[in-house]
Amino acid sequence: MKRKLSTAVSLIGDPSVILLDEPSAGLDPGARRHLWDVLSSVRSGGRTLILTSHSMEECEALCTRVAIMVNGRMKCLGTTQHLKSRFGQGFTLSVKMGITQDDQLAPSEPLVAYVQSHFPSAKCFDSDQGYAHIQVPDPKTLMSDMFRALENAKDALNVQDYSVHQTSLEQVFLYFTSVQQQQH
Repeated sequence: MKRKLSTAVSLIGDPSVILLDEPSAGLDPGARRHLWDVLSSVRSGGRTLILTSHSMEECEALCTRVAIMVNGRMKCLGTTQHLKSRFGQGFTLSVKMGITQDDQLAPSEPLVAYVQSHFPSAKCFDSDQGYAHIQVPDPKTLMSDMFRALENAKDALNVQDYSVHQTSLEQVFLYFTSVQQQQH
């Protein structure tokens, strides 16, 4: 309740610049979404929001520019899309396996082998209960090539559904923190 009240007080008087520290921390999902909608409309009205946050989801929802700081030093600055393109590690492929003729989940191993044969840098980082998540870190990999390869093998490998995701802002942040840890 205090956080919502503090945010509301910061908007009184129509300030041109609003400073917020973790504005949605501790809020339930409904209240968080409502707060983000309010802050987005405030930003659209021409006011500047400067916020600190550990939530990359919040940053993607509210920020037009993001600075990532590690140990008090700014490591990068740009739009979320720029940061994902520049520092991201390729794509993540999420696959839901289908059901075989004997009512069993189709194994994901043949799918992983197929993806690795087309994209040698691919690594399966999670495979459980009919789902497989494969990271394709090569930045030269085209999303269209991934879709084409999966569509060509969808029936043969018993793939029920799949999606290809760009690296998230969270993964970019984790990249910077891991680089920092390696340097110390």
